[in-house]
Amino acid sequence: MSQPALTPGKVTTTSKPSEGNPAFRALGLPRLRRKLPSRNWTIFLLTVSSLTGAIIYDRRKAKEAQEKWKGKVRYLAEQPLLPLDLPRKVTVWLSAPPGDTIHVARDHFNDYVKPILHAGAVDYELKEGLREGEVRNQLAEHIRKSRKGEGNNNDQWGFIARATKSPEHGADIVVGRHTFKEFLRGLHEGILGPLEAPVSGTIESEQEKVEEKEDEEKEKRLPVPKAYITPKEYSSCTPALYTVEPIQLVPFPHLLGFLRTPWRIYRFLNRRELADQIGKATTAVVLGHYRKWEAGDENADLTEEDDWPSKLRKKVEGDWHEDVQVDPRVVQSLRMFQLPDDMNT
Repeated sequence: MSQPALTPGKVTTTSKPSEGNPAFRALGLPRLRRKLPSRNWTIFLLTVSSLTGAIIYDRRKAKEAQEKWKGKVRYLAEQPLLPLDLPRKVTVWLSAPPGDTIHVARDHFNDYVKPILHAGAVDYELKEGLREGEVRNQLAEHIRKSRKGEGNNNDQWGFIARATKSPEHGADIVVGRHTFKEFLRGLHEGILGPLEAPVSGTIESEQEKVEEKEDEEKEKRLPVPKAYITPKEYSSCTPALYTVEPIQLVPFPHLLGFLRTPWRIYRFLNRRELADQIGKATTAVVLGHYRKWEAGDENADLTEEDDWPSKLRKKVEGDWHEDVQVDPRVVQSLRMFQLPDDMNT
């Protein structure tokens, strides 16, 4: 068979594939082929990039909202105190949310409330409840001790008596709807209830006492004492004289459950709205703007109860589950923090 004749003057060469960037070869990286990613990779990259961008945008806006409210109170930290002046101090009430631990409430306070207080040079004291009813019992016991005339035994030299308090009022910052319900019940129990526990409310049975164990880590805690009075007994009690500091309810939406994952993701990507709302509430406390108690304030942030686990919402007894009942003689002297309309932006 005859072979085709070669054309004079032309040399046939085969194309040599590119070996890639020599710098990449020196690093031991493989040569990447120039082609579009597959459909699955495209969906994955778009999802990850979109979610990352949404998180970064939300956190940046949340920080901007927090800086806005910090800027409104920062001038207070620059004002000097006189030698006998005491810095302003507020009380913060925390309680473990239904179905979770106290650590979640602490993180919520540290992320949203604490930065505003620090910016305004406001000191605080934490009152925590690890279980349902502990906040109610702590507040009621504090009021009962005040009614008995039990003062501060640590002031041995009378320094606190000689010192001058800050001109702004104190405050009770209550974090979460569940803590707010306990706070109101403890307030009524302390003001309207007796100074000593009734016989039915004491723990006298030896079987109910905690058995001493060698291992302290496994030692059981005493149950939370029962309330001295019930809401049905409010009207038949005589209120005691007790001054309550202005109150601020800080929102604490806390959603649990696997089936609620879409809503949890939505809230996770909208922290900026919560930061702005809590920043506004905390700023009202730092600046000392409050109003008188209004009808319906006991139902503030009522929608948070919809987030609680269904098994807890089905219960009919307990500080978290019973409807809040207030006595007009008690709430007529209460005050709630609120910023004026011209300071909302």
